[in-house]
Amino acid sequence: MSNNTIATQSGTPAHTPVYQESLLALNDDVCNTAIGRREFNLRHYLEYHPLLSLNALARLAEKMTPASVECHKAKQAVLVPEGCEDVMSSFGDCVRNIESNGRWMALWNIEQVREYSDLLDILLDEVRPLLPTEEGLMVSSHAVIFISSPKAVTPAHFDPEHNFLLQIRGRKHINVGYFPDRRVARNELARYHAGGHRNLTAIPPCSNFFNIEPGQGVYLYPWAPHWVYNGPSVSVSLSLTFHTSRSELECIGYRNGGDMSTAATRDSNARNDQS
Repeated sequence: MSNNTIATQSGTPAHTPVYQESLLALNDDVCNTAIGRREFNLRHYLEYHPLLSLNALARLAEKMTPASVECHKAKQAVLVPEGCEDVMSSFGDCVRNIESNGRWMALWNIEQVREYSDLLDILLDEVRPLLPTEEGLMVSSHAVIFISSPKAVTPAHFDPEHNFLLQIRGRKHINVGYFPDRRVARNELARYHAGGHRNLTAIPPCSNFFNIEPGQGVYLYPWAPHWVYNGPSVSVSLSLTFHTSRSELECIGYRNGGDMSTAATRDSNARNDQS
């Protein structure tokens, strides 16, 4: 297990906005060798972006369709295989009261609102040239906002897409796990593609972890098992998710009953490369 806490940039007060031509600080070599293969940390310059303040996100939540918003209790077990129970709420008020209401929210597909679609395009234009050749083209993309009360827990799960998780407000402790036994990984994938929830039924026995704060983030490769503990204050994160030609073909193949070994071993191959 390794600790990937990212040090604060020397000489830059935490409260001072930093304006850059690029909004993501990405290392070309790291991206080219790691995207699609292993998790890594990164920096960004979005923590003061006006579209990502709590007031702006409350207004965004009020524009979203009910099907695009999840709202759960913040206090969850790490294992919730069938998914968390929904909590009915006024979405805008839930965001405004997030410090005290004990909730965890996800605003899915925020690109349905024009300003956020433009922001997603700007960010992914920075990622697109850095994709490894074997991943092919970026073929689809979405953005998600996660807004959580203090001490919230996101249960263990995986996502089929590539994911750049960017911390905007508050702190998070992110565990990224893997199953050394590929049969266990294949079983989790088979359950999901048979109609099961993306939440896991078991905690991976091996994990890496990252402590992130505003201005920092983590890249998660497709199907990477992960779970999250929020810090003592409100947390806001922006998730940039996308499929590449490779990951989309994998999903199509799995849905049609194809071999799941590629996804089940993405992380195993990365660990072998690092050993």
